[in-house]
Amino acid sequence: MSNFEYVFFKVNMSPQAVAEQLSRLPGMRLERTADGRVFVSRACQDGRGTVGGEISANEHILSGHETALDGYDVVFEIHVRQGDRNSQFAEAEKIFKESVGALGSPALLVRNLDLLSAAWSPARGLTRFPEGTTPDEEHETLWRPVVAAIERGQKH
Repeated sequence: MSNFEYVFFKVNMSPQAVAEQLSRLPGMRLERTADGRVFVSRACQDGRGTVGGEISANEHILSGHETALDGYDVVFEIHVRQGDRNSQFAEAEKIFKESVGALGSPALLVRNLDLLSAAWSPARGLTRFPEGTTPDEEHETLWRPVVAAIERGQKH
């Protein structure tokens, strides 16, 4: 099974519009498939391989089970071709930081859909989560203040 990093965005834009915005980041290029899917990617910082992936609507919302992921409507699924897990996370973190600068919208950086790394919102700035924080109910006290900040008027 592959491991991915994810950046979730709270934006009032289609995945295609988000991809177009992110394709303006340094070195990024936009690709569209015949079936309408959109991808952005660029060369890795170390010059080995590429980093990027698909940008799509957030379909990681579970009915009847609230998680930290539910407050976001677009997701960027990031992976590195020809790199290791640590370099993949470093690349994803760089994209996360650049993305919030470009979009100015709330965002959430998640490792393999099961560990929260960081969140950003205009109201709170950058929030780093303690190691091992999940997006599930068991760690709701850690992520709820960030989600609450989004719900209190940070909708774009």
